[in-house]
Amino acid sequence: MKKNQIKNLITDSDLNSQWVYEVLEWADKYNVTDVMQICNTHNYQTYEEALISLQCINASGKGIEYLPNSIGKLIHLESVNISKNLLSSIPSSIGNLFNLHTLDLSSNHIEKLPPDIAKLLSLKSLNISWNHMNQLPSFLSSMDGLEKLDTSWNRVKNTNRKLI
Repeated sequence: MKKNQIKNLITDSDLNSQWVYEVLEWADKYNVTDVMQICNTHNYQTYEEALISLQCINASGKGIEYLPNSIGKLIHLESVNISKNLLSSIPSSIGNLFNLHTLDLSSNHIEKLPPDIAKLLSLKSLNISWNHMNQLPSFLSSMDGLEKLDTSWNRVKNTNRKLI
C-alpha cells in the first residue's frame, strides 16, 4: 500500500483522524503486517475501529527507526514486540497502553525509557536487553506487576538496589 493509497482509503472511509493516517503510514513504511492485515479485514466499519481493536504487534527486525506517537491510541494492545530494530527512543504515549502485558524493546539503540511506562500496570514482561542504557530508570522498582524484567547487555554501571 502506497502513501497516496492510504490517503485515499482514509478519505474514502470518511476518516479525518490524523492518528489513523499516522499509524497506517508507519505500518506501510515498515511492513508491519499485523496492522495492515487487521485493516484489510471486513469485520470493521472503519480503519479507526480496526486499529483500536488490535491486540498484538510483532514488528521484530523490520529496520524500524521510530514509533508514531499515535501508538498510544491502540488501547487494546496486549503484546508488542519491536525488538531488533533501530529505535533510539520510545514515545511517552506508550504509557496509554493499559492492557499491555508484554513489551519487547530488546536489541535497539534505546538510551532512556519514558517514565510513562510506569503507568503500564498490566505489564508482566519487559525486555530492554541489548540497548544503550547507562542507567536503569528508578520507576522500574515501583512496577509491582512485572514478573519478568530483562535488562542484560546494556551499559549500566550502577544498578538501582531496589531492582535487585
